[in-house]
Amino acid sequence: MSGHSKWSTIKHQKGATDAKKGAMFTKLANAITIAVKSHNNPSTLIEKARAANMPKEKIQHAIDKGEGKIAGAQLSEAIFEGFAPLGVAIIVETVTDNVTRTSNDLRSTFAKNGGNLGSPGSVSYLFKHLGEIEVLGEDILEKALETGALDVEDNIVYTAPADLHRVKEELSKSLKIVNAELVYRPNKETIVKLSPQDLEKVENFIETIDSLDDVQMVYCNV
Repeated sequence: MSGHSKWSTIKHQKGATDAKKGAMFTKLANAITIAVKSHNNPSTLIEKARAANMPKEKIQHAIDKGEGKIAGAQLSEAIFEGFAPLGVAIIVETVTDNVTRTSNDLRSTFAKNGGNLGSPGSVSYLFKHLGEIEVLGEDILEKALETGALDVEDNIVYTAPADLHRVKEELSKSLKIVNAELVYRPNKETIVKLSPQDLEKVENFIETIDSLDDVQMVYCNV
C-alpha cells in the first residue's frame, strides 16, 4: 500500500515533504481558502492545519480570504490531466491565481521531463473521485457500511465526495480517524505495474511536477 490507497496510488501532497514549513502552511492555507470559497466543509483541512502547528491567525486569514473578506488575488482550483513517462496517467490538482500561467508551467514541465499534458478528460475516466478516510479500530467494515460508505479496503473507507464529512463524523464516534480527504482513486483494471527502475522514473517525474508552486496534489495509476 502506498500512501492511503489500497491500489498503490502514488500520491504526493505538496508540503508533506517540503523542507520549509512555510511552504506547507501556504498549501494548507490555499486549500482552506478554496474549500470555504466553494462552500465545502473545511473542518478536515483545518484539523490538518492545527496538527501541523499552523498559527491560528493564518488559519483564520485563509478562512476570511475564502469568504471574500480580504482583498487580493483570487484563488481558484484547477485540475489538469496528462501522461508521465511510460504512458502512466496523471491527475494534478492545483490552486492558482492565474490558470493560464499554471497551465503553461505544467505543459513545459511535462514536456521537459518526458511527459505530455493532455486535454480535459484525457485520463480522468481512469479514476474515480472519492472521499477517503483512514481509520483505526474494530469492525471497520460493518461500521462503514452502516454510514453509507461505498467501499472498504483494509482500514481505508471510501465515500461519495459529498458524503466525506458526514461519514467521517459518524465514524469518529467509534473509530479513530487518522486522515480524511478527497482523492482520485485509479480504477482497479487500469492499474499499471512497473519494474523498480521504471517506477523510479515515474516517481522522479511526479516529484518534479509536485515542486511547482501551484501544485497541491498529484495522482497516478501505478
